[in-house]
Amino acid sequence: MIIFGTRGVTYNHAEGRFHCPRCSAEQGYHQKRVRRFFTLYFIPAIPLDLVGEYVD
Repeated sequence: MIIFGTRGVTYNHAEGRFHCPRCSAEQGYHQKRVRRFFTLYFIPAIPLDLVGEYVD
């Protein structure tokens, strides 16, 4: 029996600091990306496409 499928994996792409105009303070950020992987037996094996990006 072969078990396969797809799964989204989130990872940090970049991080840094910026000046917030609202509170006038330095704030940190983490830019994250979500990439879809082909999985074989629940293990991400082959990257397929970039699903999206967001700042945390």
